[in-house]
Amino acid sequence: MIVYCPTVPTLTKENKQTLKALLSSGRWNNESEVLRYGLHLVTLEAEQLDGERKMKLAKAVEDLAKQVKELKEKNERSQNKKRPVAESTKRRVDRRGN
Repeated sequence: MIVYCPTVPTLTKENKQTLKALLSSGRWNNESEVLRYGLHLVTLEAEQLDGERKMKLAKAVEDLAKQVKELKEKNERSQNKKRPVAESTKRRVDRRGN
């Protein structure tokens, strides 16, 4: 018969002292509550970091979109300018009788 025994995390002496000090504050009733609250804070921090990364990515995409738009406009302006017709082109047109 196999018995499942979850791994129990070990705490350093400093961790145990911190845990006792937090329990003595009266805010938490037991060690599990302190640990769950700590995990909750870590989760919030991770979500906040994800939010910051998303904001940075959105800003980068927005900047890139602006650059693409500017390049398209610049390209369109350069294509819309009247370009002088080369002499060789004029001669070809004249030979065709146009």
